[in-house]
Amino acid sequence: MVWLPMRRDRGAFWPLSPLLAFVASATLVVLLLLLWVLAEALADLTLSPEWILLAVVAVALIPLLLYVLDGMARGGGSLEVKGVRITLAAVAHASPSPTMPRNAGLQPGELLSDSGNVAILRMLEQSTVSSIVVVDLEDGTAWWETRLLILVAAAVRRRLPQAVVFTAVMESVPGRYVGWAEPRALLVLLWAARPDLHLTYASAAAVASAWRLAEPPRRGTTAKWPLTPSRARWGHLAFPNDGHGLPSRFLEEQILAAELSRHEQQAPAEITVPRLLDLFTPALHRRAVEVSSTDASWKDAIIADESAFVAVIEAGRYVGLISRAAATNAVLRELTQG
Repeated sequence: MVWLPMRRDRGAFWPLSPLLAFVASATLVVLLLLLWVLAEALADLTLSPEWILLAVVAVALIPLLLYVLDGMARGGGSLEVKGVRITLAAVAHASPSPTMPRNAGLQPGELLSDSGNVAILRMLEQSTVSSIVVVDLEDGTAWWETRLLILVAAAVRRRLPQAVVFTAVMESVPGRYVGWAEPRALLVLLWAARPDLHLTYASAAAVASAWRLAEPPRRGTTAKWPLTPSRARWGHLAFPNDGHGLPSRFLEEQILAAELSRHEQQAPAEITVPRLLDLFTPALHRRAVEVSSTDASWKDAIIADESAFVAVIEAGRYVGLISRAAATNAVLRELTQG
């Protein structure tokens, strides 16, 4: 039994499936080249090889040209784009993008401290369940620069999430898409804008590295101090009393959170949309596929930008972030289906 691709509804120019258009073109190339070789063997051709190759390519492209013309005729002069946008929206809705708790989960007025590590630890646990997380700036009071530093520092160290999406209330509409960026780019730009936070990060990283060298405590004993005994107060974070005796997965970020508490004694550095753009514009990917648009602007978001993800929005509001491979597959699948 020979399998053949299912045929679409008959078109004005190409009544068969898109796959058969490619197969027909490839077959024509092979047959025409064989005829050329046979003709060279039986007769002395006066035409130059360049002209013969050009003729072969022109004839072989006829099935593909007919398929493209058929698609344009179906779409009233342009290839159908509505189905593509719907497909992308469906894929985006299916992609998990958990929203991080407001200001890393700490209550209003609560500053970073050893006691605040519980909320930080809970946020970090949530951040590693997906390759994409959302930071909702809301009205500009929902996130501080110190809290964002902890989130992106953990993402860089653990390589999850791979993308941070920023949304905000704009024009009185919540959840409006601002842009997305890779955590490492956010971390580097934040260091450049806030050398004081960079210094605190480096200090906390050094302490955490030393504690990673500490010998885990045996039953009934405490952990042996590492190379920095003056920082013994971090022992309860390095080896939490959870019955396992293993180091904390987020030791670096927990120590960083405690060290950042002194930065929050003053007026907190809130992240508004203008501040976000001022800090991270070089790293922000702001292009997105607008599901409700009536033109083919989605092509620019997918083809013109070579970033790892494609953002999908609806009436300006964030829908989801999907990998470029998934976006490309969705487009090809939609354009090749009958």
